[in-house]
Amino acid sequence: PDQKKLALVNDYEPGKIRIYFLEDNSLFNKKAGDFTILDLRRSDNQFQFSWHENSSYLILQLDNRLLLTEIDNNLPTNFQVIAENVRSYSYDQENNAVYFLRPEDGVYKLDL
Repeated sequence: PDQKKLALVNDYEPGKIRIYFLEDNSLFNKKAGDFTILDLRRSDNQFQFSWHENSSYLILQLDNRLLLTEIDNNLPTNFQVIAENVRSYSYDQENNAVYFLRPEDGVYKLDL
């Protein structure tokens, strides 16, 4: 959202997201061209993600869980579970809300 970072997923690093900093960033102590790697502890790229509106977090769907994670690489990686048993989701950046579908009881909206 801030147009100052780029998230990249590739086949030679399955289960990892590289975050490239396109400009110097004092919050994350990164220079332009630096990157950080988020290790999702997976052996595949079967996940979806969206940028949170403040560009410091990613919203991830891993299997049937919906998570919020920081984009820094300070260990341990902080994953916050938002919802479980999620079939699909959509993030509304303008309203900072996530909509998700749970097969057993329908659609939910969660303001972040």
